[in-house]
Amino acid sequence: IDSFEMSRIWLKKSSRLKIDPEKFKIIVGIVNESHHWMLVVIYPLEKRTVFLNSLGESQKDVKRCLEVTR
Repeated sequence: IDSFEMSRIWLKKSSRLKIDPEKFKIIVGIVNESHHWMLVVIYPLEKRTVFLNSLGESQKDVKRCLEVTR
């Protein structure tokens, strides 16, 4: 997912993404928030999400990641 669309999803705005997630093994998206990049890796078939932040993952960001990727 390109960074513009993933950042829209992260901000809980309506998504323009037109894909069926279950057709993919891995979906990777990069979130840009306040000029900082974070990585979201989604495993749709396993219903699992990995969130990586080079400055450390806060509980707030982990919770938001789980909410927006469901």
